[in-house]
Amino acid sequence: MKKMDLMKTPQHIMNEFGLAVGLMSSLITLTTGDQAQADDLIGLTVYGFIRVQPKRLIWNRNFTKYFLSDNDKMTDIGYNLTQITTSIQFIKSITGSVVHMDSNTFAEQYAINYPKNFDI
Repeated sequence: MKKMDLMKTPQHIMNEFGLAVGLMSSLITLTTGDQAQADDLIGLTVYGFIRVQPKRLIWNRNFTKYFLSDNDKMTDIGYNLTQITTSIQFIKSITGSVVHMDSNTFAEQYAINYPKNFDI
């Protein structure tokens, strides 16, 4: 995930993310014996983004969203874009009460400040 910012095209950004999704999917299969589902991968993606903190994540997501062809959006690349968007939306909306923390402590340690009219 850290290499996403080094990619030059929307397709390469999504392919780099796809490698991470593939590794997460394999991890689920190895540990549970079951095939990974979309809900499993969203949770792992959120964790990955928080843990890895890829540079310019939202910029890269927007760049990809606006410059991918419609054909690309109907492939695995589009699926990866949806995973990223959903994960960013979750991270943006999370509060201290969701994770059973004092709101002030959560805001100090984890909150991300976005502009008021920020569109992800």
